Amino acid sequence: MKKEILRVPKNMFPLDYISMFGDRTANSWIFIDNSIYEKMVSSHGCIVDTSSCDAEHFHLIWEATEVFPRTEVYGKRPPSPDYGWGEFELIIADDIAFDLWTADPDEIFFLSMVEEG
Repeated sequence: MKKEILRVPKNMFPLDYISMFGDRTANSWIFIDNSIYEKMVSSHGCIVDTSSCDAEHFHLIWEATEVFPRTEVYGKRPPSPDYGWGEFELIIADDIAFDLWTADPDEIFFLSMVEEG
């Protein structure tokens, strides 16, 4: 299985970046650091649904717009702002290929924002 570190440019939204990889992400594990999680949570239109998960997990929702389809992301939060990896467990979006967490991924991605400076 192939492993790859993906550095999301500061001016890109993490899910838009993932969508560029097409079917490569369909049967993969995608780990995220805190910079990715914070970018998503603070994005315009993000709804943080705390009613459907515990403190270790997240459920984020973006309603459909003229440009983007409705998108839902379920995952596990990074354990700390300073270290560790969270993960995407399910992404529901017409423009992103990602199925439920699989026991046998084709690829493993580590997703992080490009650092300031």
